[in-house]
Amino acid sequence: MADYKAYSDIYGDVCRAMGDLSQSRVDEVKAVVNMVYLNEICVCDDLFPLHWLMDLIDDIKTKDAATITGITAANPGVLTAASHGFATGDIVQLAGIVGMTELNNRVFAVTRIDADTFSLTDLSGAAINTTAYTAYASGGTACHRGATLAKNFRSILSFNWHGYSSPLEAIGQQELETNTGWFDTDSTSKPTRYLHKAYADTAGKEYQRLLWFTAPDDNYSARVWGEKVPSRLSGDTDVPVLPARFHDCLVSGSVARLVQYGNVQLENAVIWPQLYKVHLQQLIDENREWWQANRPDDRSKIYLL
Repeated sequence: MADYKAYSDIYGDVCRAMGDLSQSRVDEVKAVVNMVYLNEICVCDDLFPLHWLMDLIDDIKTKDAATITGITAANPGVLTAASHGFATGDIVQLAGIVGMTELNNRVFAVTRIDADTFSLTDLSGAAINTTAYTAYASGGTACHRGATLAKNFRSILSFNWHGYSSPLEAIGQQELETNTGWFDTDSTSKPTRYLHKAYADTAGKEYQRLLWFTAPDDNYSARVWGEKVPSRLSGDTDVPVLPARFHDCLVSGSVARLVQYGNVQLENAVIWPQLYKVHLQQLIDENREWWQANRPDDRSKIYLL
């Protein structure tokens, strides 16, 4: 018998605790389990991210700027730039375009078509329709401004260029807008600042965009540590991204919330919120002990103890 609980074990235990042996309310229970998992347990520590949710992305590299030689008037518009080197999800800033100036000084996400062509979306994933734009005449540069993260991060814990000791510092939107030099494509250097932001399209798909400033003058490899956002539990065999010893926390928390909000009547209803509180505190205590033992330097940074 496995020492962990899969999704079916968790919602099955919750239904049994409610006395719902036929699982007639299973859809409601599943929704509550995910709410407790994603919105309560995974963010339960106000001071530190849960250390098992820390993850590393180390396959991001800055790329050379590409010279644009054509842009179609279409939906979406297609840009031609020989051997551009961009991949789908790369973030670019366009500048110096003659004719279709509506694209100048704007930031887009790339959709790669082939080695020499690509189309654009905005950072929320909507395709850029150039049909009504002024006809392209000549010129233009696509400068590599960032990447779309392959993993959903709630926050960036550190961002370094491989081989350099000084990490990049986060930059806020207000500073970007009041100091327009950060968007200057004529001034290039090793980027020292970054902006991390999540976007969602109309279908609810999330895009995690990571932008850097200034524009890169060389090819740098990134090492990005972040607090990942676990995926919603859906399949019966899905296992929560929690150590197995804390899986009972999902059961106690779900029953407690169903008693509180779901019109569930239990003889021992008062026990479940107390049990959930104990389970959560055990989880938080173990997490803070890990941070104290393994990351003492972080006490002076974003997470304080």
